[in-house]
Amino acid sequence: MNTLIVLMMSLVGLAAGSNNGNGVGNGGVGFLCDKNGKKEVRVLDLTEMQGKPEASLQNLKREEALKKVWQNLERLAPSLSKQYARRFQGFDDHVEFRSDVDLTKTNDTLHLASPKGCELKQLAIRRVQKDSLSKDFMIDREMWDLMDESGRTALTLHEIVYDHFAKLGEKNSVKARKITGYLLSEKSFKDKPEDFWKLIGELSLPIYQ
Repeated sequence: MNTLIVLMMSLVGLAAGSNNGNGVGNGGVGFLCDKNGKKEVRVLDLTEMQGKPEASLQNLKREEALKKVWQNLERLAPSLSKQYARRFQGFDDHVEFRSDVDLTKTNDTLHLASPKGCELKQLAIRRVQKDSLSKDFMIDREMWDLMDESGRTALTLHEIVYDHFAKLGEKNSVKARKITGYLLSEKSFKDKPEDFWKLIGELSLPIYQ
């Protein structure tokens, strides 16, 4: 009898986890803030960024900013730059924008602090189980529209980096946010390749030159 009960509970758990092919994987989060009566969204990767943002990326459209990011990354890690640039080429075709839902929180951020007076929001979700009827990513349209271009750039880069890191076995977004913030920072545009690879080693990421 006990064995039967355990088996039934396991089957129920499997059914719930499958969620009809729409299992929640991971995705970018941010904060919905009220600044002088105006709503704005701050992507977590940018609020956690250590150091200054790269000045040459400011006020650029997402596509232009990411092009500069790939160019700089090519200097640091050519194969990784090609991989990320190629992933971005088809990124928008794999995104489903939703304006009628609140995205399920993935609870994988493990972040240490939040801006005062702001609400944590799930901005995007990467589907774990993919099929021909569903797109890889779901993004909250309302939150997307409230972001400035730097926020959209950061969220897109986050999804590309995290999609890669998840395949390497990462279960939370901490390292993906660290690398996303780094690639958008002034430091990454000044660093030498050995500085980049030192950081990769410090994060114990199985990425090789």
